[in-house]
Parts: sequence; C-alpha cells; structure tokens
Amino acid sequence: MNDDHDSFPDMDNEDNEGNYDFRVCEGRAFSDPDGQDTTNRDRFHIDSDAKADWAVRKIGEEKAEFERLKELAELNISRLKGKLEREKERFERNTAYLTGLLEEYFDTVPENQLKKSPTQESYKLLYGKLIRKHPGPEIDYKEDELVKFLKATAPDYIKTEEKPMWGEYKKTLKFTAAGAITKDGEIVPCITVTPGMAKFEVKPDKIS
Repeated sequence: MNDDHDSFPDMDNEDNEGNYDFRVCEGRAFSDPDGQDTTNRDRFHIDSDAKADWAVRKIGEEKAEFERLKELAELNISRLKGKLEREKERFERNTAYLTGLLEEYFDTVPENQLKKSPTQESYKLLYGKLIRKHPGPEIDYKEDELVKFLKATAPDYIKTEEKPMWGEYKKTLKFTAAGAITKDGEIVPCITVTPGMAKFEVKPDKIS
C-alpha cells in the first residue's frame, strides 16, 4: 500500500536541484501513518531566500504550464469557431432555397386559414409552422432639432437633468481616512472614502 509519506522527501532537506517538500499539497493537510494531522507541526515554512526563490520558481513553472494549456485551448477555440461559422454558412446555403419556396407557398394560403396577430401571421403544418413577422417601424430623430420643436410646442416633454461634474470636482478634493475634504477644510458628507486594499503578487521570471 502506498503511504503519502513516500511522495514527499524530507522537508528539512533540498535535493540537488533545490527542490523542497512543503508537506501541504494544493491545500490538502499531510497526515502521519497513525492518522494524526500534522498540518501545523510539519507544514513547510519559507524562512530563507533560497526557499522563497524556490517557491517563486515553482509558481513560475505552474504559470508556464497554465499558459501552454491556455494557448492550446485558444487554438482549439479558434478552430472550433471557424468550423461553427462554416457549418452556419452550410446550413443557410442548404435551407435558403427551401425557405424561399415555403414563403411562396405561404402566399397561396387563404387568409381565413392564417392565424393572425398584430405582429405576425402563421400557418400550422404537421411538422412545424410557417410564420411571417411584421416588425414595427424603425424610428430615429435628430435630437437638437427635436428639442427646438418641443420647446416651441410641448416644453413639458423636455427633460432637465442635473449631474455633478464629478471628474472636475474630484480634482479639488483631498481624500483621507476621515473622508473627502474640500479646499476650505470641509468634509463632504455624501462622499464615502474606502481605503484601497493592498494586493500581494508573485511575479516569477519567464522560464526559458
């Protein structure tokens, strides 16, 4: 029977390549053969530059492997997208002719056999429906000219919008733990200042 100990060298030693055993693998606690949890007692500690450099190198190796798989996945995604686009073109090409013939047939169906609504007409068959949709009109307008028209004819339909010039006003403020402070030393009560959280990052050198 394989013991978990066999997969880990002595944590106090390093091999010829500077590799260490850190006793906790991907968040899983390491246990003695008698079942006792040794997470706190035997856990790998980084207490020297050599071990820190090893950990950075290990992260770099993991990142390089992730980037390799990511590149492979992106190549496959690109290939599959191309295949999907070609299948879509094939589908449209193979069905366009029949769709045209069915539309011609739809025009021959008596009006009283069509099911009608304000937006569409349909005709039911055994294996599906033929549907002709009647979308609403597309409407566009020139905003400046419409505002002038409304000022003269229906001013109640003109919206007056008040907004703070935040980008400009922000430059005049000083932000502290106490809040946003104006040039005159007044705290702006409606502005909340939340300190940014420090973010720790490991940036390994590229593995060549």
